[in-house]
Amino acid sequence: ALACADNVVYVLNAATWQRRLALAAHDSNVSALAYSPDGTRLATYAMRSLRWWDTATGQELLNLPVDWPEAMYFSLAFSPD
Repeated sequence: ALACADNVVYVLNAATWQRRLALAAHDSNVSALAYSPDGTRLATYAMRSLRWWDTATGQELLNLPVDWPEAMYFSLAFSPD
C-alpha cells in the first residue's frame, strides 16, 4: 500500500504493481499505515482520524476520531496475534 500526497491510499498488487484499490476517505495526508498479520485489514492514520479497511473490498470497517495532540511523526503496528 502507498500513502500519497493526494490523501489517497493505493493498494497495489505486489507482483505486478497494478492498483487494486484506491482508499480516499481521509481529509489530510495519510502519515501512517499498517497491514494486519494476515493481510486482510489495513489501518491508516491521517490527522485526527484512524481508519481500518478490508483489503479485499476496500470497505471502511472503522473510522475512529482521534483526539491526540498533533505529532510530527506517527506510526501504526498490529500485534502478531
